[in-house]
Amino acid sequence: MADIYTSYHALLQHHSRQKYRLMAHHYEGYRELGRYLAQAHDQPLDNVVQHYRERFEYHMAFPATRKSHTNVLQHIFGYLKREIDSASKRDILASIEAYRLGQTSLDVPLTLLDRYIQRFGSDYIRQQSYLNPGLHESDTRSHT
Repeated sequence: MADIYTSYHALLQHHSRQKYRLMAHHYEGYRELGRYLAQAHDQPLDNVVQHYRERFEYHMAFPATRKSHTNVLQHIFGYLKREIDSASKRDILASIEAYRLGQTSLDVPLTLLDRYIQRFGSDYIRQQSYLNPGLHESDTRSHT
């Protein structure tokens, strides 16, 4: 991470892209790291990156669960609810509920959400590593 993140801005962008991945693994992790970055701008960048990396890895080590994935999927759905028609909303919500109940895999609501995000989503949500793990990081979508 230290070689890639040569500025605080780049580290903040990384953190922003990781929001939903962190939430899926450890909800408090995103908040903790966001608070840390907001207060760390006067520290040497190498120290900040090292601390961030250690804490990021710590939070990502928590197993993502069906419940935490469902929460993340619902948050992401929030970026679409004003942009899509009622039938599409019902389809997405039904796929999230089927996943929550263990009736389908995580890929089903993710694929459906991604299809609409690509058409109607903002640049911010399109850049989320949770939806595009290969874009920035490896896939860590494990769940119980």
